[in-house]
Amino acid sequence: MGAYALEHTRAWSRKVSEGDAFVFVSPQYNWGYPAPLKNALDHLHREWSGKPAMIVTYGSQGGGRCADQLRQVLQGLRMRPVATMPGFKLARERIEANAGAVEPALEFVEHLGALRQAFAELAAASPKS
Repeated sequence: MGAYALEHTRAWSRKVSEGDAFVFVSPQYNWGYPAPLKNALDHLHREWSGKPAMIVTYGSQGGGRCADQLRQVLQGLRMRPVATMPGFKLARERIEANAGAVEPALEFVEHLGALRQAFAELAAASPKS
């Protein structure tokens, strides 16, 4: 509960404590979210409490199951995830090719409304809004 033995955990605690709100962007990995994200969340607790969060996922199915699981964990940390959780679908061929950067302006135009909505919800939930 804040008495961290390792310097890298203390540094992570300071960094998270500085944030007023968080945007989590995660791939859907085997119907969930990746272990490094779970590890980053679980190393702290009080630092996350009460802070608003936005969840954005991506994958061949869009990431809905990842978003649902991540929402549960964030709620368990007493964070306040916003209702809108944009999920971006990537073609399976695109994922398997692993060919480089995604061009969001070209590939995700249909998701701009959901992104704008989620950011508006996050701004409204943030203490400095």
